[in-house]
Parts: sequence; structure tokens; C-alpha cells
Amino acid sequence: SLTLLCLAFLVYSALAAMQTDVIESTVVVAKKKLQCTFSLVVLPNKKVNLKKSKVVCSPRKPKRKKASNVKLIGELGTYLVSLTINPSKIKSVVFEAKENECPTPQECECPSVSESTNTTESTRPFLPESEFDEGPPLLFLGAGGKRVSEIFSLPVLGQGDEQILNPSKTACFIEESPHKSATGSVAFVHNGIFTECGGSVGYNGDYSNIEEDSPYSRDCYSMINFEWIATTPMLTRRYGAASVVLGNGSVLVSGGQEGLPGSPGLRLATTEIYDGSTWTRGTNLPHAVGEHCMLVLPGGDLLMVGGWLGRQGDDVGNYGETSSTFIYSNNSGVWTEKSRMSTPRVYHACVVYNGEVWVGGSGPIDTPYEPYNFVGSVEIYNPAEDIWRDGPNLPYTAFTPGKFVSHGQALIYAGGYDLTSDTDFGKQMHQLNKEKDGWTFIMKTTEARQDFPALVISESECYGVSYSSDGKTGIVSGSILDVLNNLTQTSAEVEVNCCTQGVVSSTKICGNGVSCETICGEQNKEFAILSLTNDASDAELCPLVYKRHFVITTTIYQLNYCTRRVRNVGQLKSYKQCCLHPAVYRRTGMKSKCCSFGLCV
Repeated sequence: SLTLLCLAFLVYSALAAMQTDVIESTVVVAKKKLQCTFSLVVLPNKKVNLKKSKVVCSPRKPKRKKASNVKLIGELGTYLVSLTINPSKIKSVVFEAKENECPTPQECECPSVSESTNTTESTRPFLPESEFDEGPPLLFLGAGGKRVSEIFSLPVLGQGDEQILNPSKTACFIEESPHKSATGSVAFVHNGIFTECGGSVGYNGDYSNIEEDSPYSRDCYSMINFEWIATTPMLTRRYGAASVVLGNGSVLVSGGQEGLPGSPGLRLATTEIYDGSTWTRGTNLPHAVGEHCMLVLPGGDLLMVGGWLGRQGDDVGNYGETSSTFIYSNNSGVWTEKSRMSTPRVYHACVVYNGEVWVGGSGPIDTPYEPYNFVGSVEIYNPAEDIWRDGPNLPYTAFTPGKFVSHGQALIYAGGYDLTSDTDFGKQMHQLNKEKDGWTFIMKTTEARQDFPALVISESECYGVSYSSDGKTGIVSGSILDVLNNLTQTSAEVEVNCCTQGVVSSTKICGNGVSCETICGEQNKEFAILSLTNDASDAELCPLVYKRHFVITTTIYQLNYCTRRVRNVGQLKSYKQCCLHPAVYRRTGMKSKCCSFGLCV
């Protein structure tokens, strides 16, 4: 009896040591797609037990077909399977076991069982809901002639917080501007996508190679997953324009200069409105102007103040700069002139802060042009009372002033450029003190910059991970496109739509070992649109604003091996592409690990 007991124990131990990998995959035979479920039994010696392994495929036809070298990726490893179908039987398996990447919890932060088995799927896959927060706020300082922007992380401030911000450099990186000399551009966030438009394309005194003799651009670029993607250009070339996000989410760009530097007749009074795909003409300004300030007031009306008119007169400074103030009423649709500033201003900093308008600094405003006449004063406008009053002078003056940015109860002044000295005046960042009567130095920046956009964005906007408001589509490009291609290639079959002129022109199949990257042609591999649901229209999948892309219409949840292969942080190292799968990304510790790979999705 003891012998039988020992034998029973050995049999039980051998059975317990077996592991079963259950894998669902699409198998193509005779041009038919079959959905097959493989149950592969792996022995302790890393061999697959063919007798105990099973496969079931549907539909039941075609009959008596063979499939060879079907690649499967399971929780235990990778398999190359040869089988017969209908009747279905596994004939041979080549198995490569996955390495144990988490020998101890201390070595690779293994989550608890409750954490690793949490695979509840969101009803809106791949979208940043509660677990997919937008990340910390970031301060973006545009290139301003240096071609490289700087980005700093900011604390999340509650209402009424007035702490010193102490910004720090962030891992979020925006690559070199596609413009040769990125000054005078506008920047904004529309539907979660950070976009920069217009400005200078570089001027060296020779216009012979510049289209229509203009050094200025109408091009727009959106930052999508670390990469600038050309989007719909503005209707007009603009340098020194102003942009605001309107209450309905659209973007208004106004004024600026269209032609050669120093050509007064080429200042612009036109505006244009961007809805995410197209630009349309808006209401004209009360006069042509560039390097002006435009803001949205708390009630939704627009304020325009200062700027270069490019003409002489009693109402302007020596170089055509103005002190005029206008408000556009959304109710009446009319511009109304208001009280003027005490000083004409151009290139000035401006912001809405605590319900009032702060305006500071200016370019040179008086004769002679040498030496420069800097302006360091600040004026504060109360729109309800139509009154200007003096504010605390800027912490420093420069030929081209810096920019104001508000964040909660904090007001930041940063940047600027001084042509007359070698000082670091422009490489500074200050914060308004609690008494609101002076400035506190908080840090130095790497570069001085001039005529640059500055705004607070979220971490997700910096990375450019974007989703449509209805949750039907998402955009992938840059470094994340590489891992998406890896994910699709090693998954079961993936359906891809190819776009031509805004419509789906063809549908193709990749995956299961075939790359999706060039499935729609070499010219259409810059980025992809993910179909997150099954009811997205052609207009949503193939927007004309994006010229070159392909559409992965297999939803992200159907690329399903990730949930079985990546159950803890240690396993993620070999499957970085699984950062794109929300059921994986949600798990404890995964988000920070994915971000360390540059995949903060």
C-alpha cells in the first residue's frame, strides 16, 4: 500500500507540474479564416504533450485541411504549431519557453495576485479615463529662434493655492521645430492635440528661394507621440499673430504680418478659425495689426490690446506700436474701443489673471532706435470698470519681452531676449509674489528666447497621445508607432483600412507574422489611426487633415495576447508594445514602467 501511495503521489506531482496554455488565434486555410482555440499542455521538461494538447476550430468547414508553422504566443512561451483541421488535431509543436523574468518579488516589483489578475476592460477601450489621467501640468516655452523648446513640470494646484512653483525639467520632450527659425508662431491645444502654426521659416536677407518672396509660413504641425505631423495649413501666412481657444473649443488666430519684414501694408486685419480639420474665415479685426495681444475674458468676450500697426500717426508710437484696447462682444458681434493703455506696446506679455488683464513690457517704442528704449512697466486692466492701473514692474527688461503664464493662483514671467548685452536676462523665470507687488526668482532656463509661444499643457498633450471626443478613434505615431507595429505583427490577423482623399479605399490583412507598417504603401506609414469601436465613419477614420496614414480597424482589445503575457512589471520588459493595451496599462506599476520606456500612453 505504501508503494501504491508513493506511486499515486508521483503521478499527482507530475500532473501538477504540467501547465496548460490556452490561446485563441485566427488560422487561414484555403483562403478561409477560422477561429481556433489551442489548449497546449507543457511538461516540466519544456516539451509539449501532443496527446493531451487539443485544438478546436470553427466553422466546421473546410474539411481535412493542413496548416503548418502557425505562430502562437502564450503565457508560457512561443509555439510553432502544425495541425490538421476538421477533424482538428495538433501534429507537431516547436516550443520556446519564456524566461522567468521575476524570480523574486524584490527583483522586479511583482504585484500581488489581486493586482495581477485585474483585467476588467473599460467600456471605452484605450481612452484616458480615471486610470488614464492626463498627467501633471507642464509649462511649455516655445523655441523662440532657438529651434528647441523647453518644458517644465508644475505642481497640481488647488483653488487658492499660492505656493512657489519650483518647476523642474520633465521627461516629456518636444523635438526640434520643423521651421528653420521658429519665431512669431502661435501655439494652442485643440481636442488634446498640441499644435503650432505660422511664424518665420528663416530669413537671411535673400528672398530668392522663398515662395512668393515671403519668409513667413502658414504651415501647421501637431505633436503626436513625440513627432511633428504636418496638418491642415492656415489660409494665410502669419508672423506675430495671436491665438485663443474659444468657448466652443475652436481656435481663433488673428492678425500678424504676411509679407516682408518692415512692410507696413502687409499687416493683417483678417482672422481664421480652426475646428480640428479645416480653417475658415472669421470676423475681421478693427484694424490691421501684428505682435498684438488677444485674450478670452472671463465672460467669453475677446480682448485685443497693443501691437504694431505699421503706420505713423498721433495715436501710435514712433514705430507704429499702439496703446489701443478693443473688446469683441459675442452677443453683438461688434468690436468696441475701450480705454487705452498709458504706454504703446508691441511684443508685450499678456494674460488673464484673477479676472483681470495683465500686460507687461514692450519692444523699443521711441527714438532714437539706438540705444534701445526698453519698457519694463506693467499695466492691469479691469474689464468691468474699463480702467487701467499700474502693476509691479517686470523683474528685468529686454529688447523683446518674455511671456506671462498663469497657473492656478500663480503668475509666471519667463523668457525674453536682449540684443544689447551678454547677460542672462532672458534665461530667467520669475513668479509674482504673494503680495502681488514684486517678483520672486524661481529658476534659470537653458536658453533666452524671443517672440515665442508659452502656455500650460498636460503631459498627455506633450506626448500627443490623442483620442476623439466620442471615443471612436485614437492617433499613434513616432516611437509608439514602432511598438504598435510590433504588437500587430505578433498578434493574430489584423484588419487595416487604407485611406485615399478622406475615404477608405481598400481593406487589407496583416498580423500573424506580417508587418502592418507598409501595408498601405511606403508613403502611408507616418502614423496610424486606431479604430477603437466598430462604428467609426470614413470621415473619422480618414480625416483629410492628416494626409498620410493607415487605419488599424481591429480594435486594441482584439490584440489580446498582452493580457496573458504581461501580468507583472517584470514581464513588461520583453513586451513593451503591451503598454498600448489598456488592460495591461491599468495594472499597478505599469504606467510608470511604460513611461520609463517613453510610452506614456
